[in-house]
Amino acid sequence: MCQASSVKLAAASIVLCFALPAVLFAQDEKALGPADTAEVSYVSVGGNAKSSSFSLRNTFTYTWQEALFKLEAGALRAETSSFD
Repeated sequence: MCQASSVKLAAASIVLCFALPAVLFAQDEKALGPADTAEVSYVSVGGNAKSSSFSLRNTFTYTWQEALFKLEAGALRAETSSFD
């Protein structure tokens, strides 16, 4: 009985040694095709001086099996004034 359990343990160890690397190094499949993200932000701060900023950002990506196209565009507008 002891020999049968050691054979099972050895077999399980061999299976684990071959299966574990496949699980650890498995890659998620890429989402092929177009994707687009946009960001908008506005910040306003007041006190002894007044400051505000407005920004826009857009990222367009198109993914093929072996290639990636990425186009990023952004704009920032900032204004600052102080009080006397």
